[in-house]
Amino acid sequence: MEIRRLCSSVCLAVASVGFSATLLAQPASSSSAQSYPDKPIRLIVPFAPGGNTDVVSRIVADGLGKVLHQSVVVENRAGAAGIVGTEYVAHAAPDGYTLLVGHIGALTINPYIYSKLPYDTLRDFMPISLSAKTALILCAAPKMGFKTVSDLVAAGKKDPGKLTFGTAGIGSAAYMASVLFSHRTGINALAVPYKGAAPATTAAVSGEVSYIFGGQAPAQGLINDGRLHPMAVTGDRRSPLFPNVPTMAEAGVPNFEVEDWNGILAPKGTSPAIIKKLNTAIVQVLHDPATQKRLISLGFTPSPTTPQGFTQFIKSEMAKWSSAAKAAHVKVN
Repeated sequence: MEIRRLCSSVCLAVASVGFSATLLAQPASSSSAQSYPDKPIRLIVPFAPGGNTDVVSRIVADGLGKVLHQSVVVENRAGAAGIVGTEYVAHAAPDGYTLLVGHIGALTINPYIYSKLPYDTLRDFMPISLSAKTALILCAAPKMGFKTVSDLVAAGKKDPGKLTFGTAGIGSAAYMASVLFSHRTGINALAVPYKGAAPATTAAVSGEVSYIFGGQAPAQGLINDGRLHPMAVTGDRRSPLFPNVPTMAEAGVPNFEVEDWNGILAPKGTSPAIIKKLNTAIVQVLHDPATQKRLISLGFTPSPTTPQGFTQFIKSEMAKWSSAAKAAHVKVN
């Protein structure tokens, strides 16, 4: 299946010269690590506000601020399927004050569908901890008339090329879920990229796109209000938020499991002492009963790890999506 590119990659050119570049590249000293953090920390979310990554980031930031006794501010730098914000952190000072909320798409899918990226997932970042995972939910506006997955597939086969799906850009989890769905069911649908999951969800509500694989948290209120109709979830079991919504396997699409996830990473060269301090704080936040309750109520599974564990998880996801991209013939020139 050929997927036509509808948006162009946006890359930020960052140049550093002379002595200032040398200072930028140096890791924090042990003394600065001991006093860390002594100023606000920025969590860079490479998507627009309102999507899965943004929602989890704000919950984690709230907890981190309390544990570290310092302000932790979420900053959205959306664009090009997460490339803009991810590149920004790759070139940031490795001092622990600019961190990336890494995402399945930007870190483990983009490397296999974009011919050239302005960052290298394994070379340019130091994983700190995985944050949370969640299954996606396939839904559409009621006026589209799709009650079940079978209805959607039938419509796609009746009018090839007519269906459209909204995503947070080529390379996002929703994009790959949509492409795999088309590949597995034999329909031909057109991708319509947005700067984040929230605007893509809004497009589905209005009928601007035929359907979306969206986040459970952003979709929950819209589904409860009747503005979106759910057809299936992409996990291996039904969601506690939507117990009456079948899995993709139950809906007739076997071996279809996609989990959106995100975690915290620092620029390469960050002091190991700072990485350790941040990991300890993040794990504490994600083990906190109140934080867990907030995440679970929104359809997320808290998933703290060690830095080494997160690194291995990223590598396993890269292997998975490399194979998936090849199988579905997904490539952006």
